[in-house]
Amino acid sequence: MTMLLARIISLVRNLFRRERVERDLDAELRGYVEILTDEKIASGMDPARAGREARLAVGGVEQVKEQVRAVRAGALLEQLGQDVRYALRGLRRAPVFAVTTIATLALGIGANTAMFSVIDALLLRPLPVHEPERLFAVYRGPTSGAFSFPDFRALTAQNAVLSGVAAWGSQSAWLRTQAGFDRIVLDTVSPNYFSLLGIVPQTGTAFVTTDDTASRGMVVISDHLWRTRFGADPAVIGRSIVLSGQSMTVIGVAPRAFIGLQPAAPTDGWVTFATLSMLEPEWDFQAKQEVWIRLITRLRTDIEPRAANAALAHIVSESRASSTGAAIRLVPASTPIFDPDARSSASRLVLLVAGVAALVLIIACANVANLLIVRGNARRREIGMRLAVGASRSRIGPCNS
Repeated sequence: MTMLLARIISLVRNLFRRERVERDLDAELRGYVEILTDEKIASGMDPARAGREARLAVGGVEQVKEQVRAVRAGALLEQLGQDVRYALRGLRRAPVFAVTTIATLALGIGANTAMFSVIDALLLRPLPVHEPERLFAVYRGPTSGAFSFPDFRALTAQNAVLSGVAAWGSQSAWLRTQAGFDRIVLDTVSPNYFSLLGIVPQTGTAFVTTDDTASRGMVVISDHLWRTRFGADPAVIGRSIVLSGQSMTVIGVAPRAFIGLQPAAPTDGWVTFATLSMLEPEWDFQAKQEVWIRLITRLRTDIEPRAANAALAHIVSESRASSTGAAIRLVPASTPIFDPDARSSASRLVLLVAGVAALVLIIACANVANLLIVRGNARRREIGMRLAVGASRSRIGPCNS
């Protein structure tokens, strides 16, 4: 403990009282050289020769100083500060070289940063929902994700395997504003949609999950729509808005991070299927022949995905509403793009563009390396001088030595 405290005190002293530390070091070394000189003079040596022999015995005052600086507390921080200051002076002396190097690296790093942001947002970052690893999309056969309402009801009854099933579909609607009408993306969902995903509105409430008709004429709006069309006014809760000619009551605002289950078409609002009958009364959206909704589900905590797929394999194929005999399967829906075809296409495209961005970074690094080699050759005399006064090759840098 005492040694650690002494080390900390030494570090603080070396960093914040550097001038005094340097003066003390210089005085100590010169005093040692003077003592050696006096000893040699006392032995009968000429004073000039005695001074020279003493300096040779020490090994050079500046060289010894560098050795002391390299081992004392805070040496790495001190060297870093020196390197930064030296680099800034060098860049100031050669502005064209500095601008060219920075621009080249910025191009390569910027392209790769942008690509990683896209990959993270679409393929890596989990959906902003509760326990996304237990969320699954329901598919019929290899790629079809469309179902009918009888299919939805058949799966909802499978409580032994699933802890809940929610339905959703997407369409457009017209929002009346003071300037006219705006076209928005509207998701039609089952009442348990938000509770199944574990999403709590940032203000207001979500739909009543026990009764679809209880949520008739109600809408939950997105954070983007709330900020751009309603000025983020908290008083929007309970206000009436007009969607496609029908008056709706705003009951909640979704969290900022949640934009729906289709990142390519961010959702502006959510209504229940009972509300859809108000917007499109001529369309029997619960008709058996209508296959248009998509299903999202959560597994029970004690059920594995493979066991769930086996248990659900013939549920839809045996229902009267099924138009094909294809068995259903569960696809992990923890990331924004969970559709198998869309994810495969997006992965190939993103990896291709990421490869190009990586190639740009490699070319940029090669160009900067060539610039440094050329600059190092032009500084051979300067580097030689620094080596002569005691600078180590590690301090000068591999590119310059």
